[in-house]
Amino acid sequence: MTEPGVLASFIQSGRVADLAIIILVAETIALVLWTRRRGMQLPSGLVSNAVSGVCLLLALRAALTGSGAVMIAVWLAAGFVGHLVDVVTRLRPR
Repeated sequence: MTEPGVLASFIQSGRVADLAIIILVAETIALVLWTRRRGMQLPSGLVSNAVSGVCLLLALRAALTGSGAVMIAVWLAAGFVGHLVDVVTRLRPR
C-alpha cells in the first residue's frame, strides 16, 4: 500500500479518532495527576471539557466509519452536554 493509501486507510477506518481520543485522555489524566501532586486545585471544567472533546471525536469516528446519522447525532448531543457543563463550571463564582 502506498503512503497516501496508508493515510487514507488510517483516516477512513476511524483510527485517527481513536488515536486522538487516546492522546486526549492521557493528557487529561496527566493534568489531573500533576495538579494533585502539587496540591493545586483542578482547573474548573477540565474533565467536562475532555468529555466534550471525546464525544466530538466519537462523532467523527462514527461519521468516518459509516455508523449512521443517529449515532453521529447522539455523540454530538453528548458533546454539547459536556460543553454546557464546562461553561456552567467556568462561570460559577468561586
